[in-house]
Amino acid sequence: MPFLKSHPDQELKDHLLGVWQLARQLWGDRKILPWDSKLLGDLLAIVTLTHDFAKATRYFQNYITSPELGQKKSGPLESHALLSAIVGYFMAKTYLKDHPDNKRLSYMVFLAIKRHHGNLRDITDECAVFGDKEQELLLKQVEAIDFSLLKETWQSIDPQLPLTTSFGSILTQELLKEWVYTFKDELRQVRRAWLRSGSNDFLLEVDQLRVPNTTHQQSQLQDYFRFLILYSLLLDADKCQVGVRDYRLHIVKLPADLVDTFKNKQDWEIQGLNALREEAYQEIAGNLDLADKGNIFSITLPTGLGKTLAAYNFAFKLREKRLQERGTAPKIIYTLPFLTVIDQNYQILSDILENQTGHHILIKHHHLTDPVYNMRTGHEDETSYSANAAKLLIEGWSSEIVVTTFVQLFETLIGWRNSTLRKFHRLAHAIIILDEIQALPIKYWPLAQQMLEFLAGQMNTDIILVTATQPKIFSGLSKVIELVQPQKYFSQMGRVRLEINVNRRTIDEFVEDELREQLSANPEKSFLFILNTVSSAKELYRQLKNLTSEPIAFLSTGVVMKERKKRIEDIRDKKYRLVVSTQLVEAGVDIDFDIVYRDLAPMDSINQAAGRCNRHGLGNGIVRIISLVASDRGRSYAHMIYDDVALDITKKILENYKEVDEKEFLNLIDLYFTQAKSKMLLNESHKILQAVQRLCFFAEDETKTSVSDFQLIKEKGHRENVFVELDKEAEEVWAEYERIIQINGFYEKQEKFNAIKKIFYEYVISIPVSRLTDLPPEVNHFRYVCSSQIEYYYDRNLGYDSKGATIIF
Repeated sequence: MPFLKSHPDQELKDHLLGVWQLARQLWGDRKILPWDSKLLGDLLAIVTLTHDFAKATRYFQNYITSPELGQKKSGPLESHALLSAIVGYFMAKTYLKDHPDNKRLSYMVFLAIKRHHGNLRDITDECAVFGDKEQELLLKQVEAIDFSLLKETWQSIDPQLPLTTSFGSILTQELLKEWVYTFKDELRQVRRAWLRSGSNDFLLEVDQLRVPNTTHQQSQLQDYFRFLILYSLLLDADKCQVGVRDYRLHIVKLPADLVDTFKNKQDWEIQGLNALREEAYQEIAGNLDLADKGNIFSITLPTGLGKTLAAYNFAFKLREKRLQERGTAPKIIYTLPFLTVIDQNYQILSDILENQTGHHILIKHHHLTDPVYNMRTGHEDETSYSANAAKLLIEGWSSEIVVTTFVQLFETLIGWRNSTLRKFHRLAHAIIILDEIQALPIKYWPLAQQMLEFLAGQMNTDIILVTATQPKIFSGLSKVIELVQPQKYFSQMGRVRLEINVNRRTIDEFVEDELREQLSANPEKSFLFILNTVSSAKELYRQLKNLTSEPIAFLSTGVVMKERKKRIEDIRDKKYRLVVSTQLVEAGVDIDFDIVYRDLAPMDSINQAAGRCNRHGLGNGIVRIISLVASDRGRSYAHMIYDDVALDITKKILENYKEVDEKEFLNLIDLYFTQAKSKMLLNESHKILQAVQRLCFFAEDETKTSVSDFQLIKEKGHRENVFVELDKEAEEVWAEYERIIQINGFYEKQEKFNAIKKIFYEYVISIPVSRLTDLPPEVNHFRYVCSSQIEYYYDRNLGYDSKGATIIF
């Protein structure tokens, strides 16, 4: 007997029921204030069980069973999202007939289904794009449904729906046509309601961003969080049910004393700097009871004083505490601002977990993550997933502990893309560690404060802010709980002294006036030079090569990742005394030097640079702040890449000093952030917050601010990806890529590329092209530097030859 299919190898009823069951498992017993638990569960049933309803049309069934499937795109008649969304809307409206928020919640159901294969848009525009053309198409689809087959499919679905009347018993062509005919009027009413709620009286005003949060301000974000919980659960369950057919959730018991056990095995001597680390570690752990009073915490300690281990330890203990209180164990999400230190922190966690192996326990996630996912549920039982399935599980944060980037976190929290919003529900009931929170752009502080406050206050999420600079993101809020007294530790620091000379000099002048003599006077000392642009770093490197014959390491993102990693390892192993780098080494890279030179930068960057100097307190470290300018234009390299306001504040503070001891760093940083917050422009945060409140995710009108305008990293100008065939491995991986690109089937091609993606991108660099004219040829979607052309496009010491363009990082 024929049956309706959702996918080539799956019946429609099995898919719908599978998505519903998986969505329930994914959410579990979590409770959040924006949603009544029963209401969320019932609407989730409607969303998941109707999201592919229109796959019942003859058009879709012919398409899904076609031998040419995967080689041609579906057309408008084969589409299923809009008709399915209308069915979901009217079903939700029936269920919510006595609810005061009937239309609003029903419309959320409609939006979630309509956009489950695409990115979100402005919800008021969604109301407006339903005309005669759409209506005619929908009526054709309704007429192409075999209702006898559909009713048979619906027999197993009906019992799971929260309706008093069996939907299958009233399911007719006439009913669906009536819904299509009346839907335009429904949308008109919904649009009026949303526009009224978006009035100036309702929305957060810009002046409110300067004062601590209020209940009124937080309530205005409720629709955004309610909708995205519903939407993300549908997305995650739908993708996993199809792409990871045998996926099952596994509850994992993680001991609260994991870090204690790991630390005790290291046999570290508790003296000197280690004694201070131990004191801070114990102070933070001893403040666990403060979690009874709130769930936004702060750990502020000098660089190198063990913040990472202390934060992990507190998080594991807090996880156990929340498990006892709520009955569900929160996910730990550890986030960092920079890709360069993800592997380093992931390895620390791997060492801590030791025998607790498997990617269902620990994953790292960024855009270059290797698509490998293994699950071990016993001593011998291990499941390994295909590259595509592994990619789905990693991108959905299907693990107890996730190590990821600020970009992944904040573009999920403040997002519009289907691919990132899929994991939005993971933020509820989680423990989120924000390491180096000061790296968040100041212009986004008010936005981040509002969104993180809502997570903490309404979604039962714990937030742990970890920093060496104590930014003022949450200043004025009594809700932030200090887990350690920073002044006690900063006052005991004496590893580093800042020496300040912000007189403007060219690189030539710097080398002649100072550097030549310093290198001669300190032959046993190691030197790190941190510059602001690739071009200035290259120039200094060349001048150093003229001063000495000893090896010099050069670091920038113009050097392929494989070589960059090797150089950092060699630097750790003390194979280089002299290193020239862009600011990428400030991103928590664990390297140590006697003397650090830092071209002028905002105060928080200077503090990070100081963290690369005499980290272990074995001598007297010196960090010299200089101000370099381009010889041809006289413009400072700092002003080429940093915000003028941040630089001016820093310069005015530093002009009052010739030297600063490390114990005074906290006072300078506190002064910097106080002044920066008072001068920051609130307009961008304000506009994006209003877009969040209006559910304006993406706007065709470029003059209208939308959630999509939030970008943590904004590229300046167009960039091109360049593959550099640097060695034998690069030649082999490129040859494999060329074989993969010839594969016709989309999914097979994706699977094969995912398997080589990590190694492939070890040889890819991203370059700005606005000022470059001599680019490598484009081959199969990448600029390609073959091995025979290496010397023309790529310097083995300095990386890509940028032809003079000003490149940062």
